Amino acid sequence: MPTIPTYGFKCSVCLHEWNPRRTSAGMPLKPKVCPRCKRTNWDGADVAGDPSGIGAVSAPVPLVRAARSGAFPPSARLDMGAVPELDRNFWIDRANLEAIQRSIRIADETGRPQSIGLWGSIATGKTTLGIQIGAIRGAPTFHFNPSNITYAVLHGGAYRPSMFMEAIETENAVVVVDDLILESDIAELLLPLLDETVHHQVHVGKLDRILRVARGVMIVVMWNPAYNLERGPVTAMLMDRLGIKIELRTR
Repeated sequence: MPTIPTYGFKCSVCLHEWNPRRTSAGMPLKPKVCPRCKRTNWDGADVAGDPSGIGAVSAPVPLVRAARSGAFPPSARLDMGAVPELDRNFWIDRANLEAIQRSIRIADETGRPQSIGLWGSIATGKTTLGIQIGAIRGAPTFHFNPSNITYAVLHGGAYRPSMFMEAIETENAVVVVDDLILESDIAELLLPLLDETVHHQVHVGKLDRILRVARGVMIVVMWNPAYNLERGPVTAMLMDRLGIKIELRTR
């Protein structure tokens, strides 16, 4: 499984690690004090074996830069079912990266479907992170907006499965659902797919058959709290069933 390394500073006093601000040329700006302990002697020669205090740090910085700068292409350009390219300039903090990696390991080793919730305001990198989860895993990735999720479509006078059904039934796929309204029909339809007690499945009335989450599928749902002020039973159940919940913020 690939990691996402970056470079940063480490305090020799309290061992706090952080990613520095950078100049327009990309060079790190060395701070005068440690952000945590406020010591001025944070940059001892024993920091990562580098007297400058700059050493390889496995904890990347918060994920805001890409979405705010427009440096990454919109997710709509991702071909359905393709394996996204790992963007090594995309940053995420260590704790959340490790949680995502644990979820990937569980899906890979046990085949149990996994779910991740990403929430935050606009331009915090939710969609980019969702697609990068597919890149980290090296898995076929499908991206949907609630407006294009349908269980079946009418074609030639008969119903045929939608791309969403194909995604859910593709082993080891990463299925990204963007801009979810929590108290909505789509959210309600997603609930059984996240529920172990009903074996991650739902009955599709139009096709009169069961839609079951395939082995190793990871479902990533994301929402903006500004559009989800209503708190009802669907929201409560969704929060309960998501394996991991990550809040993304701008600085």
